Amino acid sequence: MALLRARGRLLVCLAVCILALALLRRALRSPEEGEITSEETSLCTSSENAKKWKAKGYPNFLEDMDSCGRQCMGRLTCATKCIRTRNGYTEDCATCFGTMISCTASKCW
Repeated sequence: MALLRARGRLLVCLAVCILALALLRRALRSPEEGEITSEETSLCTSSENAKKWKAKGYPNFLEDMDSCGRQCMGRLTCATKCIRTRNGYTEDCATCFGTMISCTASKCW
């Protein structure tokens, strides 16, 4: 029974991570013509952040999330700093990733 609960938690967390990745991919792509964006949804789309995402962030996304999440035990400030150090994102962009780590730690485990 405990094994089933552990697998259930793992599946829920995996689903949350997949959803978060999909949302990040959408946030990181350039806005299409006519699409309404706000400052909050385009924090990672500067050319500087986008280049870093494509070169290093995307290929290492799961490893970065796991490593920073474990190292920081889900703490937002630590996770943000970890992601920023690993990939060189701006503070605002790194905070988006740190928030995802923190939310996953507090809501999925």
